[in-house]
Amino acid sequence: MSRKIGMISLGCPKNQVDAELMLKKLVDAGYILVQEADKADIVIVNTCGFIEDAKRESIEAILEMADLKADGLLKKILVTGCLAQRYNDEVFTEIPEVDGVIGIGANADIVAVCDAIFENDEQYRSFPDKEQLPLDGGRILTTPEYTAYLKIAEGCSNCCTYCAIPSIRGAFRSRKMEDVYEAVTPDTSDIVTATQRELQNNRSAAKANPAPAWKSKNFLTDDEDELEFDFLDMDDK
Repeated sequence: MSRKIGMISLGCPKNQVDAELMLKKLVDAGYILVQEADKADIVIVNTCGFIEDAKRESIEAILEMADLKADGLLKKILVTGCLAQRYNDEVFTEIPEVDGVIGIGANADIVAVCDAIFENDEQYRSFPDKEQLPLDGGRILTTPEYTAYLKIAEGCSNCCTYCAIPSIRGAFRSRKMEDVYEAVTPDTSDIVTATQRELQNNRSAAKANPAPAWKSKNFLTDDEDELEFDFLDMDDK
């Protein structure tokens, strides 16, 4: 019997590309992709863990899945992404309903990970080297048909004291030029065609309905003295 899988992907476009790569591997392996979490056997929560608001959103998403599991509407929960990479032990401790937590380096083995979670009742964890995160491969696009994200590099080697990216995503590494070229030529011809059609439609609409003259406006505030910046807690680096 085929297993149904759902994906909740949070955070930046890089994380979204990671989710698309994992989905392709899972569907190719026979998993059935569903959009409603309560229709899935297992839900992957692909988290963000960079700033406080992102961590809170990820935790809330995991807790929502835990509620579905408690109601018997979901069998398994797998947590991936940056929050999992950064706080793997805490995720298990604070949310014991989670069945698996893996680091970004385990994304390449997502099919084996999901199979193992179904076959065992023990909590599953895997944290290989972050540099094992796949940068290319087949994807199931989750963007509108006229656009797609292209990842050309990953990680950072600057190691600034205020930034957690190197510790989460690893050292900087770039895709080879030929791999990037291959990724955007044959498989995206339909995206290019859709974009051209969209631009053509927009030009026709613009001619029929000229836009009013642009008026400059400070969209933040009319009074510069009222600006307030909510800086990150430096302990969150």
